[in-house]
Amino acid sequence: MITDVNIEAVYPLSPMQQGMLFDALYAPGHGLYVEQFCFLLRGDLDIVAFKAAWHDVTQRHPVLRTAFVWKQTTSMLQVVFEDAKLTLDLEDWRDATREEHPGRLQRFLSGDRQRGFDLSRAPLMRLSLARLAEREWYLLWTYHHLLMDGWSTALLFREVAVCYEARCRKGKAKLPPVRPYRDHIEWLQRQDLEAARQFWRESLAGHAAPTPLPFDGTGDPEALAHRHERTASLPAAGTAALEEMAREQGLTLSAVVQGAWALLLSRCSSERRVVTGCTVSGRPVDLPGVESMVGLFINTLPVSIHLHPEEPVLSCLRRLALEQAVARQYDFTPLPEIHGCSDVPRQLPLFESLVVFENYPVDRSWSPEMDVDVRLIEVVERIRYPLALVVAPGGRLMLRLSGEASRFSSSALERLLDRLAVVLNSMAENPRQRVRDVPLLAGGEREQVLSSWNRTESSYPALKCVHELFEAWAARTPDSVAVAYEDEQLSYEELNRRASQLARYLRALGVGPEERVAVCLGRSVSLIVGLLGILKAGGVYVALDLKSPAARLSLMIEDAGARVALVDAAFAGKLGGAASQVYLDREWARISSFSGVNFASGAAPHSLAYITYTSGSTGLPKGVCVTHQNVVRLVQATNYVRFDRQDVFLQLAPVSFDASTFEIWGCLLNGARLLVYLPRTPSLAELGSACQAGGVSTLWLTAGVFHEMVDGELDGLRSVKQLLAGGDVLSRVHVGRAVETLTHTTLINGYGPTEGTTFTCCYVIKECRPGSASVPIGQPIANTQVYVVEEWGEPAGVGITGELYIGGAGVARGYHQRPELTAEKFVPDGFGATPGGRLYRTGDRARWLEDGNLEFVGRMDEQVKIRGYRIEPGEIEAALSRQAGV
Repeated sequence: MITDVNIEAVYPLSPMQQGMLFDALYAPGHGLYVEQFCFLLRGDLDIVAFKAAWHDVTQRHPVLRTAFVWKQTTSMLQVVFEDAKLTLDLEDWRDATREEHPGRLQRFLSGDRQRGFDLSRAPLMRLSLARLAEREWYLLWTYHHLLMDGWSTALLFREVAVCYEARCRKGKAKLPPVRPYRDHIEWLQRQDLEAARQFWRESLAGHAAPTPLPFDGTGDPEALAHRHERTASLPAAGTAALEEMAREQGLTLSAVVQGAWALLLSRCSSERRVVTGCTVSGRPVDLPGVESMVGLFINTLPVSIHLHPEEPVLSCLRRLALEQAVARQYDFTPLPEIHGCSDVPRQLPLFESLVVFENYPVDRSWSPEMDVDVRLIEVVERIRYPLALVVAPGGRLMLRLSGEASRFSSSALERLLDRLAVVLNSMAENPRQRVRDVPLLAGGEREQVLSSWNRTESSYPALKCVHELFEAWAARTPDSVAVAYEDEQLSYEELNRRASQLARYLRALGVGPEERVAVCLGRSVSLIVGLLGILKAGGVYVALDLKSPAARLSLMIEDAGARVALVDAAFAGKLGGAASQVYLDREWARISSFSGVNFASGAAPHSLAYITYTSGSTGLPKGVCVTHQNVVRLVQATNYVRFDRQDVFLQLAPVSFDASTFEIWGCLLNGARLLVYLPRTPSLAELGSACQAGGVSTLWLTAGVFHEMVDGELDGLRSVKQLLAGGDVLSRVHVGRAVETLTHTTLINGYGPTEGTTFTCCYVIKECRPGSASVPIGQPIANTQVYVVEEWGEPAGVGITGELYIGGAGVARGYHQRPELTAEKFVPDGFGATPGGRLYRTGDRARWLEDGNLEFVGRMDEQVKIRGYRIEPGEIEAALSRQAGV
């Protein structure tokens, strides 16, 4: 109970004060809402008069003598005292050099901010004077934001100057009467809160989650209580053009900036509706004398903007301005009340970004008539929102962006400011353009994502076919072991001879260039002979999944147009009459009678090498047509893995799975040894034993098998020098354990759709980045390009989620291309396009990270809500498992 006889008045808090007090009580020690102004004073300062001037303004404005109580009361109250002693601490820094002053000031500011305030004791502000020289001081003015807003500080600066001049003359300042802050509280209590609630319910209908913030994975998760800040300004000419456009169209500059910010967030989040926060002045026009009152009048309100891609920018801005004009009638509504009018759960914020437009008069000097020159050199404030944009009009529009260090690096903030400037300049130049046509990326960033990070050109034997490169190794190292299976092994010369014999036999059956031959063989030496023999004949092998039902196998054979099939005796009868069937084990005596000498196949680099079937988005098998050049690009002169003739590859994947392309041809086109595993699924222990016994140095595992091996048989992988894993999202936990244990193994995350010929991007994992939500999929491999494309068809910059498109020599022929999206749209010379200039649309969502690596985010058909920084370890994996019915 309040009984102090020094009390002048007691009254409730404003809505904004209530929110601030609540935040301050639950975030002690973080300096939240502790505002600091630092000035440089030069001249003959009368310290006694200066302190008295501050006392004068403190007595003049009751809010400066206010404290807050919340204990032992039924509601939060503010208490005005008749007198409150304002302290002025004096420091002498003349022992420090001029070069040391800035660093000392920063340490002083930090320590002062950490002191905070006891909110139940007035005054909630203090002064410090640090003497730098005989006629030079730093003045630090610290106060709690509960007392006043920015407009009020400008009023106080002028009044202190007037009072100081009067005190120096031994006179009394002549200032007009001013209304107390309690008059504003009384005005608030007369407003119709129910009408306001109805307005906000209609305005926020359907808003159920905060708009995701831009994300690029650069924040430091350990920096929970720190913020980064970056400042930029539009050139004078650009500012003038923006102001002229706003004036001609009857818009406020504030509405234009808010529209630009909403468009930026929309493009970064792929959200058509954006809800941000906006700080409004809150000074009611029907309260006489409000413009000279000191106190906290501002309020933070949501701004909901729907972005329609085809709508003209000007129309969007006018609609926003009209909606804001209506909202101003209800800008007194407490934010917690507004939150309750939305569908956003109370445990989530209504919005996470704030726009503050500083439209109050700012003069960096207090008074030109003063004998002391006073210059504002720094303002320090703590904002509770993760991302805040402060805009200050003037000859050059100032943009100050502040972000939580746990979520944004300084460079990320700079990038956002660059993008905002691009949007503002484009709006000024052409306000009638469509919303979707407003550019987002500055020239440097656009060049980076389209060109710099896609410079993957590498000289490789693009004019050679797969079998021709193998034949070169057979001639160079004829006695080296090419393939081994249990106790059987073939040298390069022997494998080449047998494959040539089969090729001539197939030629006799009518197999020539581009002729399809179905392959229904399990893992064995015969499988390798069969594949190579088909290619030598100029044919195309059609890789079939032996586990598929007979009807599905027949469907794929018919779809591919295969007239001949290579079959094991074990599969006799399973294909019915779908093709002319060649049983290698039964017919080898006849096949071996043909010559084993090489001959011209008639195939060319752009001829098909194989067709492999995926399930297809419709549920029907979808054939992917892969050329010789596609395969050669994967395994020759590349940069994601090291190929060496001393290596041993394990052929573990079924030939119907495109990982077998890497295993088989990555080995045999580089003179290495291929160890073929038995035609059955091994246990974890068997897989580990096979790697150790066979000296396997290069191994590819699916993400699922990799996770199981890490959990149960990690030691079995110690002999592997290069371990590639992928095909799905890798678990950060498992990757971390593998990196820590397999110290002599290079671990690579491999990403790529079948249509991209096994790998599109690869990431060499040296460590598991702290705070990252997933393991990056890396950078495009040699002779491959990747483009992240926004929903509206523009290239996406760092941190912007979009759909992944790929180009280059690895993109297979046909199937699900999007002809209207060509490489020329992004890169004028069309480098990296498939024949015909097309890019392959993967259906995967990804985003560039700041270091030039890509991060997989999800698939287009998963309906996984992307929440930027909120993705937790395991979330993506769980979402994918749910979609797969696991």
